[in-house]
Amino acid sequence: MQLASFHLEEDALQWHRWLSKFRGHLTWAEFSQAVLHRFGPTDYEDPSEALTRLRQSTTVSTYQTEFEKLSQRIDGLPENYLVGCFIAGLRDEIRLDVKVKQPSTLLDAIGVARLVEERIQLQKRFTPVLRTAGVLTQPKNNTSTSVGLLGPPPITSSSQKSQGGFTRITSQEARDRRTKGLCFYCDETFVRGHQCQRPQLFMIEDTSIGDELNFEEGVDDLPDMEPIP
Repeated sequence: MQLASFHLEEDALQWHRWLSKFRGHLTWAEFSQAVLHRFGPTDYEDPSEALTRLRQSTTVSTYQTEFEKLSQRIDGLPENYLVGCFIAGLRDEIRLDVKVKQPSTLLDAIGVARLVEERIQLQKRFTPVLRTAGVLTQPKNNTSTSVGLLGPPPITSSSQKSQGGFTRITSQEARDRRTKGLCFYCDETFVRGHQCQRPQLFMIEDTSIGDELNFEEGVDDLPDMEPIP
């Protein structure tokens, strides 16, 4: 009892002094029962109900700590019941993957949940920014001077032609940029891991082969050609 009192502090220490003054010397069993009545849960708290209502709100590690804190207060729970309660309280994006693995023990369920959470975090960290393939509608004229969601409009060079709201780049310009080591989307040098400073929208459009063929005299003498896919 004396050794235990050395480790009490704040409210517990004040309570121990009050208890010793009014009740005198206590046995270890009496002291343990008094501690439970003073600082333990009340008779109205049901750990079984709290366990079924427990839900993951932050990380799997924090959820595991709360789950273990509640489950250790309940005796005689079967393993499959604990596994079901643990999986039911996980977040949706984690719970479904853990349920597919069909873990048979609580340790397996916790391990799978941690791996799924780590995989989701890695996917969010290394998912590349996808470029939009094209624009289907004609952009509306906007006289507002405020910068939109995609930033200011791209700066086009004199050699580029703007038709129907699209900025087109010719094959010769693409070859020149490749030769000079420039990015296709901006005027900066292209290196591995390069990212354009300003986001833009680009569309890759195929050029009809017939537009590139210039037949001279004698075109009628050519044999019939099948259309090239």
